[in-house]
Formats: sequence, C-alpha cells, structure tokens
Amino acid sequence: MPDIANLFIFPFFLIFMRMGSAIMTFPGFSDVSVNYRLRLMIALFTSLAFFPLLEPRMPMLPEKTSLLVSYIFVEVFLGIALAISGRIFMAALNTAGELIGYTSGLHAASLFDPRSGASTAAPALFLSMTAVTLIFVTNLHHTMIEAIFESYDYFPVGQLPELEDTAFAITQVIVDMFRIGIKIASLILT
Repeated sequence: MPDIANLFIFPFFLIFMRMGSAIMTFPGFSDVSVNYRLRLMIALFTSLAFFPLLEPRMPMLPEKTSLLVSYIFVEVFLGIALAISGRIFMAALNTAGELIGYTSGLHAASLFDPRSGASTAAPALFLSMTAVTLIFVTNLHHTMIEAIFESYDYFPVGQLPELEDTAFAITQVIVDMFRIGIKIASLILT
C-alpha cells in the first residue's frame, strides 16, 4: 500500500518548487511592494489547483537523498529560468526609459521606484509601472502561470535542459532585451 508521502506530499512539493520559484520571479508578483506572504499564498494555491493535472507526471519519492536534492534544485532552476524572460522584458522597458530620460534631459529627475525599492529615471519608472499594470489588466499573468504549467510538457520533472540550448536561449533573450529597449526609445526620440 503506497504511503501518503508518495501519493500527495512529494508530488505537491515538486509542483510547488517550480511554481513557487516562478511566481517569486515573475514581473508584477516579485515587486518589493507585493507582500511575500501574498506571493507565497498565490504559489501555494496555484500549485494546489494544478496538482490533480500534474500528479500523474510526478516521480515517486526517491530512496536516495541526493536524488531528492537534485529534483529540488532542478525544479527551482526551471521555475526561475522560465520566469526570467518576463523579468528581462521588464529590463528592456527600463533600458528604454533610461535612454529616453538620458537623451531628453529627464535623467536628473529620478524618482523612487516601488517595484525595486531604488531610485530610477522618471521615464523608466513610467514605462515599468505601466507595463506591470498592463500585465494584470490584460490577464497576462494568467498566461505566465499557464506557461509554467505547460513547461512540464517540455521539461519533465528532474531533467535539466541541455546546457548549450539554455545558454543560447539566455543570450538571445538578453540581445532581444536591448533591441526592444532601443526600438522603444527610438520611437519616442525620433
């Protein structure tokens, strides 16, 4: 007879590791102004909602502690890596705002950014706050959570993606970040 740890606790824990690390990294959810308890509750309830759908894909509780630790690290890495692309897009808007502020003379007008807890240029703050608002108004946050759910089709539990592919994807996203930031700034500055 299977025990409760194999049936419920370990599969839920693995789902929570990927979902929780992604929600703690997503733009909007990971802002300093959002209470960490609220983020934790969102991750917990989202993992609970996805548990019946993802439970058949989860492995059994491993006998070795080293395998258990590797499952945890892989799931946390995948959750953060999948959510980083959204954070990099926000960095593109911040780059555009800094360029706009620098070229238009508004760079000296730095304001407190409640998202990061730092001081930033006014155009960068405007663009980033507008983007976070639009994420929630247009329900894009649902799409981000759905992407984590669908990631189980491409990245099974406990299996890291190939290092070369991951490095290429990260490099491409960073290049796209600067390209998008410069294109947004050029629209305003021309």
